[in-house]
Amino acid sequence: MDDVKRRKPAPDMILKACKILKVKPKNTILVGDTKNDMIAGKRAGCITVGYKMMGDYRIDKLYSITRFLK
Repeated sequence: MDDVKRRKPAPDMILKACKILKVKPKNTILVGDTKNDMIAGKRAGCITVGYKMMGDYRIDKLYSITRFLK
């Protein structure tokens, strides 16, 4: 999103997306593959899932994200 003032690792982009989608960050899972993704997600108050890196959870295959949807 180019319409936020600050880029990651600031949480602005994530908070704006949550607002648009009308979801609370605490009820949101952010999946990312960079350190800045994980930092921004935590700052926004999301659960973070790192793709091939550490977040609150880690996945090494994208299809593994489905385990969080149950």
